[in-house]
Amino acid sequence: MVKFRQILLFAVSILPLNSLRIFAYKLIYGYKIESSKIGFGTQLDCKEVVLTRAKIGRDNLIKCKSLCVLDGVIGNFNQFAGLESVSLEQASIANNNSFSDPMSLVMLGHSSSQSNIGNFNKFFVGARVNKPGATYGAIRLHQGAKITSSHMFDVVCDIVIGRKTVIAGRESQFWTHGSGIYKPITIGEVSYIGSASRFAPGAKIGKNVIVGLGSVVTKEMECDNAMIAGVPAKVIKSNYDFRSREYLEDLEVPESEV
Repeated sequence: MVKFRQILLFAVSILPLNSLRIFAYKLIYGYKIESSKIGFGTQLDCKEVVLTRAKIGRDNLIKCKSLCVLDGVIGNFNQFAGLESVSLEQASIANNNSFSDPMSLVMLGHSSSQSNIGNFNKFFVGARVNKPGATYGAIRLHQGAKITSSHMFDVVCDIVIGRKTVIAGRESQFWTHGSGIYKPITIGEVSYIGSASRFAPGAKIGKNVIVGLGSVVTKEMECDNAMIAGVPAKVIKSNYDFRSREYLEDLEVPESEV
């Protein structure tokens, strides 16, 4: 039975026209698809699929309990396996991402400032929380938040990335569990995370914060408008706007400037 399903999924994925692929997915699997494009070779093997005005690139293999894409784009060569829920709203995922194990992915934003995930990122649950009523974490990108290429996210607990924050460069790591510790990570709005940064379980930074190259954030740092760096990370400059490289008279960052 499983082998037959795999053969059928493959057959649907290589139908020559987008309209035929959508018709087959709706007819055979009961997926809800409207005004969407599904690339040649894409296999959707999900309990529930809702696509509205969405575009999914070719050669994806998606296996999850629920997939919802609204006004979204998923690039080529992605793999989704065993996810609890994927929800994209006016969002974009580029090429060669890998998502595995039960988790929830939520991306928010308007078309003028949508959240974005770049190439070669990995989002995974490194360990299962064996506690009654335990839930798996979610990675939450707020409006205009961006993740560039080749980063790693351990989504046992929630990872929240604030509005217009950039996970920049390459090879940063975000760990929400380890040695019996299970704590979420929170990154405030309009911040910038430099290459090869490390965030430990429970790490937290405020808004308008720049994290220097190779820093290790090990705890909650209740600071706004600051530069932090080092191993472990500490505040290098306070009352500082990293975008203008000037010190601030007013600690608040006006919304019109971000």
